Amino acid sequence: MERAAPLLIIDKGGDEVDGDFSDAGGRALVIDFGPFGQVVTQALRLSDISVTILDADADAERVREAKKFGSRIHFGDGMRREVRRAAGAEEADAIVVCGDEPAVAKDIVNMVQRKFSKAEFLVRAYDRTAAIDLIHMGIEPPVRETFECSLRVGMAALRAVGVTEGDAAETIDDVRRRDECRLHLQL
Repeated sequence: MERAAPLLIIDKGGDEVDGDFSDAGGRALVIDFGPFGQVVTQALRLSDISVTILDADADAERVREAKKFGSRIHFGDGMRREVRRAAGAEEADAIVVCGDEPAVAKDIVNMVQRKFSKAEFLVRAYDRTAAIDLIHMGIEPPVRETFECSLRVGMAALRAVGVTEGDAAETIDDVRRRDECRLHLQL
């Protein structure tokens, strides 16, 4: 496969980092290495899945630190086709969009679906509105961050006030079912 020529990327702090993508590629491409993307990447790496990470906003020190632990992380804007191609999007089995800006996620999905149809797309939806937009774009199911986190806290709150584990789990399952019904009605 033809890789894009190495790129010189300058981060916000003015520190220069060589954008050599020669080690890029693998079964998964993770776009955005914020806290959400870091956890996703941990799960993949612990399962010995080869991962390349793109992050347009990371500072140079964080990139260098992640590389010390074996991460293939590169400065790169997931919106740019040549960057996605250099990062191995054409061969990836999964492309995971982890950013927290709904408009950016939608733009990336739009661009990636057209050019890299081999991959399965997993997309973080910050909230219900973003999830509905992504579903209309063919992403099902988007991962609704706020909803999933809220269910976990709801479960912990039920347990804290003395609801048994089984009853709390049933209640959370009921909340999930009701929400799915409302979501389908909204669609």
